[in-house]
Amino acid sequence: VYAAATSLRDSSLALRNLPLYHSLSVQESALSSFDSTSEYLDLLTQAPGDGFYLTVSRESDGDSMWAAPNRSARLANLMYLIYSLSLNGYHVIYGYSDIVGVMALAAGANGLAAGWFGTSRQLYCGGLGASRGGGGQPRPLYASKTLLSWLLMSPDVAAILAAGIGDVVLNGVGYDERVRAEGAGTEWQRRTEVLHMWHVLRSLESDMTAAGGLAERLALLDRILAAAVSSASTIAQASIRLEKRPDHLPAWVQALQSFRSAIAEEEE
Repeated sequence: VYAAATSLRDSSLALRNLPLYHSLSVQESALSSFDSTSEYLDLLTQAPGDGFYLTVSRESDGDSMWAAPNRSARLANLMYLIYSLSLNGYHVIYGYSDIVGVMALAAGANGLAAGWFGTSRQLYCGGLGASRGGGGQPRPLYASKTLLSWLLMSPDVAAILAAGIGDVVLNGVGYDERVRAEGAGTEWQRRTEVLHMWHVLRSLESDMTAAGGLAERLALLDRILAAAVSSASTIAQASIRLEKRPDHLPAWVQALQSFRSAIAEEEE
């Protein structure tokens, strides 16, 4: 765990009455153990200041949605980290969040930050070197709030719309109505992809803020995950084989259960 903050309380920052945030970057492997997470939380909650800009440095760029079985425990510990910081009065912004940011919001994060395209939607330091070059243009992607997933505009979204079950991925957020009206053949530029993703994150953040306290946010997350699982089941029943499958949903459901267990034990 790396934390950095400048001692500005006695300088111009204090004079301007501006909040002091710590930049906190956590190696993904540091979230493997609940006990180790709790240990460095003891140190973090002694830090002066108003909040944290939190990022997780991922082990690889091949599992941006935290789908692997071993990552459900890490995601649960990330939620516990955010919950504990929030409980101790810190304002938490979760950076490089992507759609998994909804889990952070439910745990107590006050906001999300996200990059533009695939390689900048998660923090992976192995990708910070020189570009390898080559390769074709990325295929257009669509962020589905309902499915909590990324889908390829073609063939995934196209097949869903052709089957007449567009509501399992479209729900009026961002550019959804444009997709519904024009179909997956709509000119979906990379700029549109990014703007739509930001609409989805803002909508999820607004929903969580409106929900209220922790119990209400977790109940909302339960419903959101259940709806996403139901949408995935509907797509499968329509015999549609997605190229980008929502394989992360079971891990997210397990992470929520583990997080609930951790805070329940703490309250006993």
